[in-house]
Amino acid sequence: MSRAPSTRSVGAPRAPATLPVVQFRKVSFSYSGEPVLQGVSFEVLPGEFVSAVGPNGGGKTTLLRLILGTARPQAGEVRVFGGPPERARSRVGYVPQYARFDPLFPVTVLDVVRMGRVGNFAAGPYRREDREAAEEALATVGMPELRRRPFSDLSGGQRQRVLIARALATHPELLLLDEPTASVDRAATAKLYELLVELARRLTILLVSHDTGVVSRFVSGVLCVNRTVAKHPVSRLTGEMLSELYGTDIALVRHEEEL
Repeated sequence: MSRAPSTRSVGAPRAPATLPVVQFRKVSFSYSGEPVLQGVSFEVLPGEFVSAVGPNGGGKTTLLRLILGTARPQAGEVRVFGGPPERARSRVGYVPQYARFDPLFPVTVLDVVRMGRVGNFAAGPYRREDREAAEEALATVGMPELRRRPFSDLSGGQRQRVLIARALATHPELLLLDEPTASVDRAATAKLYELLVELARRLTILLVSHDTGVVSRFVSGVLCVNRTVAKHPVSRLTGEMLSELYGTDIALVRHEEEL
């Protein structure tokens, strides 16, 4: 009996369960001769929700650049879905730390989300499937009614949701986020994490964040990054580990009641 072909939806996995989504093998990277990462080895498995934490300049954003293939290691190997990062870009969604935009530029929410589809065609206008994918992504982040609103009119939390929708518009299997709550208020932060928890049911997620107390409530694993990388289950992360990582006293507080 033949099987009907499956259809892809936002975050539909296709990598074999036994294959790491991200794999670093003895990776070292430097900027202008200054070491940023040294001998880094770790894996992110399918379905994991992992946060990278550590001090500024410790190499967290560099990890994302290496996974995206916009930077290459001086030593070691980075594999994404079992191959070179450059070949996996269509399967990876990325939400940068800062989104630069001209507040006077007349771009709507839907326009911003459709920008995530640009890599899917060589030239010409957006296609019907691009609009449908953008509207599906907006529905996923709970903002379909704002699709015609100017992007500049949105709050910080709403803009972040739109940027997440832009990353989801290509139906990625791995979602990378660099400090998505850095410029939003407490209430918006809570909603963003609720969204990420829902997305983690169908996506592999790697999140860079400084908010160790809040993150520890939601993620399954933590990458402690400070030139080297150590991966821990969140249940084993302690305040002593974080104090050693940051070089100062840090208490691990899980804000269940506050969020």
